[in-house]
Amino acid sequence: GQESWSARRGHLSVISTLWSIGIDPRRRNERIGMRFDVYTPTRHVQILDEMNYRTYTARQMRNLLERVPEFDLAATHDFAYEIDQPLKIGPETEDVVFVLRRRNAGRAHLQEPVTRT
Repeated sequence: GQESWSARRGHLSVISTLWSIGIDPRRRNERIGMRFDVYTPTRHVQILDEMNYRTYTARQMRNLLERVPEFDLAATHDFAYEIDQPLKIGPETEDVVFVLRRRNAGRAHLQEPVTRT
């Protein structure tokens, strides 16, 4: 698939486009192409680049998080970051933001202070 965004400020506008060049599931790598079209009243500049992303299936991500006992999974969201609309991960889910919470982080203030005499 392909994704595009645009932004404008004054006489400057930018259109960014991302697309998948290919996925290598064995190496867990996805190549992403990106293009920025930058427009001013007198110029058009195009910037092309490529990125490599490490990919995870839902199972691989769950296994990774289970190996880090210091954190709990607090929530999952898409890139809209709507706090009241958590994302439910399914077989076709992409672009997930994982919100982690340090275990026992909220209990640190409940411990008795150490006093020495």
